[in-house]
Amino acid sequence: MPSYNRKRGIVRYSDTGAAAAGGTNALFLYLFDENSTTTFVDSATGLNAFLTDTGTVSSSTTGVPTGVTRWVRVDGATTAGKGFDGPKMINGNNDWTIEVTLRQDDVDASSLGMFIHDGADSDTASGNYIAAYTNVTCQIRVNGTDYDAQTSGTSDNTVFNLCLMRSGDVIYAFIDGTLISTKDISGLGVTFSNACYATVARRYPADPNSSGNFYVTNFRGFASAIYSTSGYTIPTLPLTTTVS
Repeated sequence: MPSYNRKRGIVRYSDTGAAAAGGTNALFLYLFDENSTTTFVDSATGLNAFLTDTGTVSSSTTGVPTGVTRWVRVDGATTAGKGFDGPKMINGNNDWTIEVTLRQDDVDASSLGMFIHDGADSDTASGNYIAAYTNVTCQIRVNGTDYDAQTSGTSDNTVFNLCLMRSGDVIYAFIDGTLISTKDISGLGVTFSNACYATVARRYPADPNSSGNFYVTNFRGFASAIYSTSGYTIPTLPLTTTVS
């Protein structure tokens, strides 16, 4: 798993009952807004949702997608990738879905993506993980190995919906609702030891200081495979706690 500096957020919504057992209710939903230079506040509850390191994270209205007022700008030009965790609620061994709305400044610099993992809550994560990363290509990464890299990646300064989903033993990666990459993990010996975090982060190449910034909003997770494995229509922002 890549090394990165993680921040924890406060969820707008969580449900450890019906949603944890599967279905169409979200386990968590982040709709970030901002009321100062250092503290991000959930637009619905006013709770402190995202604490920053000075100079690494800020609020931005640049290029926000329709339905969003502000989003989080993460500075990627450091020696370790920047990212943040959703709550530790996903059972990685069962079906699940995580999706997010993103934009990155320089897709050639390094990959941007999200993953689930059962590692410790620390700056350098460990443990099992399943990820979807995209720059000029999109691929699924499982415990350090890339699979099914496709040239249908992303472009500079373009807003996109990224989704990573497990249905049975197959992992699916979607960009803007289009199926890009798949991997059957049944023979890889991936067994999660406990509940998993869902994380959005940048995966760094050999020269991390060449990496650009990224922007993030509308991050949610489900304890089920919520979309068709052949593709889906991108939901309207802001995302909700149920499948639309």
